Amino acid sequence: LTQPRSDSFQTGEADMRSIICLSILLGTCSFTVAQQLPAPQDLPSSINAAPSVNGSNLVRFDVSQLALKRVDGRWQLWAGKDFLKDFGLLEREAQEAFRLVRDLGYTQYGVIAGAMPAFEYWLTDEDGPKRGLAVRNVIAFNARALRVDQVSGAWIIRDDKQLLYNFGTAKEAAEQALGVMKKFGFNQLGVIGIPNPVMTYLSVDPYARAKQPLGEADPKEMLGKIAQQGLMLPNVGYVGSKIPIESRRLDVTRINNEYVLVHNKDVLARFGPNSMQAREALRLLQDAHVTELCLIGKVGFPIFLSNCQAPRHSALGFNNLRIQPNQVKLQTINGVTAIVEGNRVLHEFGDNKADAELVLKVLQHFQFDQIATAGDFSHGGVRLFLKAK
Repeated sequence: LTQPRSDSFQTGEADMRSIICLSILLGTCSFTVAQQLPAPQDLPSSINAAPSVNGSNLVRFDVSQLALKRVDGRWQLWAGKDFLKDFGLLEREAQEAFRLVRDLGYTQYGVIAGAMPAFEYWLTDEDGPKRGLAVRNVIAFNARALRVDQVSGAWIIRDDKQLLYNFGTAKEAAEQALGVMKKFGFNQLGVIGIPNPVMTYLSVDPYARAKQPLGEADPKEMLGKIAQQGLMLPNVGYVGSKIPIESRRLDVTRINNEYVLVHNKDVLARFGPNSMQAREALRLLQDAHVTELCLIGKVGFPIFLSNCQAPRHSALGFNNLRIQPNQVKLQTINGVTAIVEGNRVLHEFGDNKADAELVLKVLQHFQFDQIATAGDFSHGGVRLFLKAK
């Protein structure tokens, strides 16, 4: 098992606002930067990856060429030859997003990676952000009170009362996103898709009266919302982002002569021409009843959990590797930091000792004692940590 190094509709009703707010905080969106290639897109090596903000992450497109296409059974937003966004099998949400972008005449699409929900913003050439949006699902926030804050190890963007974005360990990305929000004067966060948003957009309500900060939010409430979005360990804090997994959303599909395991719009694993391995991976995750994928540290080391616990059920027919949790430790081998169990190398982290230490803490916390694999994990397969005892 030695692995190569892994380098509104707007509403005045309080109850509806609460539902929308909860949905955006709990949901997860596409983490895809607009590009030429068709989706579904691979999950990023880490949701906490934070590329620098420059002209390359703001894509200009011709709204007159905007089209919604169905590619390999998945709904995608294109502008001419430019691929913008993938919505997976969610046709209704894709249609809503298409109408919004077309009707508001957006011509630019920006993304700053690292946030939950995804930090996306849409602009027009004439006046930047669109103003006075009506009949949209939006959450109003206090623009004057926006700031970046660290809560139990996670860097967040918040106002005086609510958490808007969670950037995990990516402080720089959070500060860059805050700069974008202040530059354009955004004071509304829009969402498409409830309860799991598939697209977000920022907008300006010019009629919203500027508010003075009203004081601090309840720290326990804020911490609880962060815990819903990421994995929190006792005496450690935030260790990585958490993506909800629905068994019925897992599927095997073929893209460009390659079989892949997908969840909604994201590729979880790749298996080349081997369809049997792909279906084994699907069975492995379904039989283990996984409900979350946690991406640990900056490298996004994947750990599957079942209701925030170690999975205890695995598919029959898999040769599980048994390990002794009390023997799992860090070791440096020829200058390479690795997690080992006895004389076996479980994973190499190159010179990234910080992430290796973080992953070790997660493995020790859950006391995993088995590892099941489908396909070659080092080339895109699935590795599932289990606890049998």
